[in-house]
Amino acid sequence: MKGLVASKKILYLSLLLFAGMHVYAQQPVNTETRKQIIIIHADKIGYKELDSINKFQLLVGNVAVQQEKTKFYCDSASINTTTNILESFGHVHINDNDSLQIYSDYLKYLGHERKAKLTGNVKLTDGKGVLTTKQLDYDLQTKIGIYSNGGKVVNEKTVLTSEQATYYEQTRDVFFKRNVVLVDPEYTIKTDTLLYNTYSGVTTFIVPTEIVSDSGRQRVVTSDGYYDTKAKKAYFGKRPKIWNQSTYVEADEVASDSTGFGEARGNVIYKDTVQKVTIFANHMNTNRNDNSFLATEKPVMMIQQDEDSIFIAADTLYSARLSDLRKSRFVPDIIETVTQKRTLTRDSSHTEINADTSQALDSLLNNENNNEETDTVAGKQDSTVKTYSAKADSAGTIKDTILAAVKDTTRSVSKDAPRLRAKYASRPKDTFQFTAKDTIKVNAKDTLQLTVRNTSKVKGTDSTDRFFEAYYHVRIYSDSMQAVGDSLFYSGEDSVFRLFKQPIVWTKENQVTGDTIYLYTQNKKPKRMYVFENAMAITKVDSNGNYYNQVKGRTINGYFKDGNIEFMRAKGNSESVYYAQDEDNKFIGVNKATADIIDMYFDEKKPQRVVFRSNLAGTSYPMRQVNHEELKLRGFKWLDGLRPKSQYDLFTEPPAIKEETNDKEKEKDDEEEQQQQ
Repeated sequence: MKGLVASKKILYLSLLLFAGMHVYAQQPVNTETRKQIIIIHADKIGYKELDSINKFQLLVGNVAVQQEKTKFYCDSASINTTTNILESFGHVHINDNDSLQIYSDYLKYLGHERKAKLTGNVKLTDGKGVLTTKQLDYDLQTKIGIYSNGGKVVNEKTVLTSEQATYYEQTRDVFFKRNVVLVDPEYTIKTDTLLYNTYSGVTTFIVPTEIVSDSGRQRVVTSDGYYDTKAKKAYFGKRPKIWNQSTYVEADEVASDSTGFGEARGNVIYKDTVQKVTIFANHMNTNRNDNSFLATEKPVMMIQQDEDSIFIAADTLYSARLSDLRKSRFVPDIIETVTQKRTLTRDSSHTEINADTSQALDSLLNNENNNEETDTVAGKQDSTVKTYSAKADSAGTIKDTILAAVKDTTRSVSKDAPRLRAKYASRPKDTFQFTAKDTIKVNAKDTLQLTVRNTSKVKGTDSTDRFFEAYYHVRIYSDSMQAVGDSLFYSGEDSVFRLFKQPIVWTKENQVTGDTIYLYTQNKKPKRMYVFENAMAITKVDSNGNYYNQVKGRTINGYFKDGNIEFMRAKGNSESVYYAQDEDNKFIGVNKATADIIDMYFDEKKPQRVVFRSNLAGTSYPMRQVNHEELKLRGFKWLDGLRPKSQYDLFTEPPAIKEETNDKEKEKDDEEEQQQQ
C-alpha cells in the first residue's frame, strides 16, 4: 500500500514538472521575458539540473527555438534556463528576421547579450553575398559579424578573401583587413584594408592598394577611391598611379568607366612609352577604345629624344590614331610618299639639301620660272644670278662674283612619267605623289626613294599612326628650335609640325614668320622648313640688336643639317637686306636688293652667302652712309620677346610683349589711318 502511494506521488510530481515545463515554454513573450529563448519544436525534450546555476533543457531531433524575431535550427541543443545560453550542435541554422541566414556546425549563443559564436563550416548570406569562414562572432543586436581566422566572401562573380573581416548587416558592408584579395573577372585587387558592399558591389580603398587587370595590361596603385564591380566604374584619389600597356597616368584624381573613357585632374602626368611622349596638365580626358586623349588647363607635351627633346604648350592638346582620322575624313588607304636627296654645287663649295617632300623635284619636272635652276639643271649661264659673299678683298669693299653654271648632262626626266596630284588631305601644297610606274633618272649624287604603304595595316601601337593637335597660344621649345603660333598639327607618319595663324620659328639668332609654317623633322630633329605666304626670315647679326639680315618672299624654304639651318630660299617678289662682314666679323657694308628668287647659305649657324636669281635689282651701301632703320623691309618685326627661353617658360603664362617694328613703316601706317579717318 505504501509503495503504491509512493508511486502515485512520483507520477504526480512528474506530470506537474512536465506541465510546468510546457507552460513555461509556451508562455507569451512579455517585457520581462522578451530575451528568453522559447522552444518551438524538438523530437525529444529532457531536463537536467546540476546545481542552482546550471539547469538545462535538453532538445534532440529537428530542434527549433526562437528569440524575438530570430529563429535557431539544429540537430540537438541545450538551453541553460538560468543564464539563457543556447548551445546547438549539427546543421546549425540561424534565420534573423528572414533577412540574414547563418549556417555552421556548432553555435554558442548568449541570449541576454544576443551574441553568437559559430564554428565549423560557417556560412553567412544576406541574399546577395555569401561569407564563409571557420569561425564567426555575430551580434544579433548590432547586426555585426566578425571573423579573425581567415574567410571568404563571394558575390556573384566577385570573390574576396582576407584574414580578418567585419560584416555590417544593416548597410551590407564588409570591412576586410590583412592580406585582402579581391578577384573579379576583369581585375584582381590586393591590399591590407578594404571596404566592400555586397548589395551594390562597390569596393572602397582607404590604404595603399594594387589593382591588376585579368590580362595583366593594366595596373593601378592607389590609396583612396572606389571600384564598382558591377557598373565597372572607378574613382581613385590621393595621386593614384596607373599603368595601361604603353601608357602611364598619375594625377590627384582619376576616374574611369566601362566604356573606356577616363578623366584625370590635378597635376596630371601622362606618359606614352611607344610614342615617347609625356603630357603635363591639370585636366585630361582619355579614351581607351581609340587610344586618344584631350589635355586642357595649361597642358605641356614633351616629345622625348636622345639629345634634344621637344616641348609643346597650348591651351588644348589632342592626340589620336592617324588611321582613325583618315577614316573619318574619307582619305584613301594608299598613301604614297616621296623622299628626296639632292646635291647642288655652287662655286668651289657645295651645299647638300635634304627634303622630306618633293617641291624641288616638282620644280625640276615642271621647270617652273625657267630660271629657277638654270645654273645647275639647264646648263645655261644666267647673268642675273649673283652671289654676295661675306669675304672682302684687301681694300675692304664687298666682292661680287658671278656664279659659273655647271652643266649636268646625266640628269634627265622621262617625259612619259605620269604624276598624280595630291589627294591626301593634310599634305602641304608643295608636295605630290607618284605611282609605282613612275620613272625618274638622276645622277650619281641624287637619290630618290619611293614608298607605297597601305595604312590600313598600321596597328594602333605604331608610333607613325599618331597625330597631335594643339589649339591656341601654341609654344614650342627645344635646344635647337623654338616656335609660337595659334594652332598646330603634327603627324607621326611624316614627322611634320604644321603651325597656323601668325606662326614664328626661331633657330639660334634666326627668326622666321609667315601665314603658315611647316617644319619637317627627321629623327625628331629639324630637317626642312616651308613657309606659306608673307614669308620673312630675320637674322640678328650684332649683339646690340641694331643690324638684321632680312629675307622676304611669298614663300621660304629652309633646310637644316644636324639641327642647324644650312640653306634658305625665298621665292616670289623676294627682297633682302644683307650685312657683309670680314674675317674678323667687322661690318663692311650692307646690300638691299630684290629678285625673283633669293638663296641664303649658312655656315656655323650664321649667314655666309646670298645668291640672287632672275630680275636682280639692288644697291650696296657703306655702313656709315645709310639709315639702317629705313633699310628694314616692310613687315619687319623682331619678336624675340615672344620666344620661349627654356622649357620651364612653357609652364607659365606668356608675357605681353611690345613688338619691335620698323619706325618708318609705323609712320606710314599712322598716316594711312589718319587719311581713312
